[in-house]
Amino acid sequence: NASSISLNTKDTFAFNAPDGTKEISEDDLTAGHWLSDWDQAMSLAKATHKIVMVDFMASWCGPCKALDKQSFHTEAFKQETKNIILVKIDIDQQPALAQKYGVEAIPNVQFIDEKGVVVHKFLGLIPDSEVIQNIRTAKSKRP
Repeated sequence: NASSISLNTKDTFAFNAPDGTKEISEDDLTAGHWLSDWDQAMSLAKATHKIVMVDFMASWCGPCKALDKQSFHTEAFKQETKNIILVKIDIDQQPALAQKYGVEAIPNVQFIDEKGVVVHKFLGLIPDSEVIQNIRTAKSKRP
């Protein structure tokens, strides 16, 4: 399930991790966390200059659910998407956004820069290894 996350850095503090433990970065904390708010995702992209991975899907879409279950919760996925903003867009709830990005079939995953430009995309239920390769391809297209 997609949800919203925000960090209030005014109220945060840092300390050194005790010996034998690992410090956790903000990217580690948010790795694998999906947003559902397009505007929030794009605001984050503009502020951080990160790419946005958009999963255009629908609640009734079997292949969308399968892609999510098989690929979007693995450790490899979390590692590859550490520096990527993840957002799920239900095409039934946001048809204008789906139309803007030319979504005619789902699952439809698009990688969009902070200016709203698609830098890479893939369509359909594909194996986990191909999902990872598509993420790497999208990241390689960034300046």
